[in-house]
Amino acid sequence: MRSAIKMVFTAILVLGGTVFSYAADWDIDIIYSDVKTQNMALGANSKGQGVWINDGVNVYIYDGTSVIDISNTLNAMWGSDLIINKNGNVVWLDDSYRVALYNGATSQIVSTNNPGSGAGYDLNDNDQVVWASYYSGVNLYDNGYTDQVANVSGAYSVKTDNSANIAWKQQSSAIGTYDLYYHDASGNNNISQGYSLDYTSDFRINDSGNVVWNGKTVEGGNGVFLCKSGAVDVIATYSQEAYIQNVCINNNDQIAWSIDGQIYLYDGFNTKIMDGNAYAGSLFLNEYGELVWMEGGSGNSLLLKYYDGTNIFQIADNLYLEGEAYTFTEPAFSGKYVWWIGDGGDTFNVYRATLPTQTPEPVSTVLFSAGCVAMAFIRKRR
Repeated sequence: MRSAIKMVFTAILVLGGTVFSYAADWDIDIIYSDVKTQNMALGANSKGQGVWINDGVNVYIYDGTSVIDISNTLNAMWGSDLIINKNGNVVWLDDSYRVALYNGATSQIVSTNNPGSGAGYDLNDNDQVVWASYYSGVNLYDNGYTDQVANVSGAYSVKTDNSANIAWKQQSSAIGTYDLYYHDASGNNNISQGYSLDYTSDFRINDSGNVVWNGKTVEGGNGVFLCKSGAVDVIATYSQEAYIQNVCINNNDQIAWSIDGQIYLYDGFNTKIMDGNAYAGSLFLNEYGELVWMEGGSGNSLLLKYYDGTNIFQIADNLYLEGEAYTFTEPAFSGKYVWWIGDGGDTFNVYRATLPTQTPEPVSTVLFSAGCVAMAFIRKRR
């Protein structure tokens, strides 16, 4: 089932002498209805395709035309992440802790050793799959062939770019701390350079192989760090009490993160966007420097917010929130598409919003339109 809802917001902005007139106009489609609410997960790509778990185990994809069950008996593990690339191919963890790959036609197991819970896996746009196994190192699957790129133990949260440069967290000699390792043509290198991570620290890699993470400063505080070509830049530092979450990076090296609900976007300098209560795991950054996140609404409701580079809009207020545990399914954001699972009243549905593209209008055109409106008002007054 696919039905559409139309949302229109208009604004005229004057920024640095330049006049912009645009409509924040987007379609909201119900891609699938009557979602079963156990073990839900979402993934999306920049082409408007999305993937989710239904009935607790089955993996469904919307390929732009129709909804398909791609599980092929490879049922999703509870808590499995779903990753879909630009080709519409998907990876997930099956209920035997194996990495499953849907290649657009069939689904198969690609891991030769099981990553287990929490070790991590990823898929790039060249259909290369990486995964980490606690006892069997970091592994790369490429067109039917598997290579162990790092024979290490204690590897977690592996991620890759489109050139198969691979980053992962690895337990260090100090209890409760982790180093960040990076694999490229030169081999495997510790790129954290003293800015260590803990169990909750996260990291991301973009298609240029640049890695961002949150971790500890050498003075013992908390910070956000960026590694480019082996050199580490300290993007921001905070006190030991600051709780940094949701670090993310796009291919323009813009970086976003949140601290105690406050959301920041970095583009050569820090910009605080808003005070709020952005949930962990719910902040997303696209290639246009736009953000999507979840925050608490009235009562136990969850709101889905969108920052277009200038203004903040509310996309939805019906995100699924389960019982006293207040569990939720993270939204997905890629390109100009936002996906979420929401309460449709009688059923829970998979929604997709198609966001607008901001188009500057010539100053003369906007001023002429404004002048026409003013003249009409004057004539009406007469």
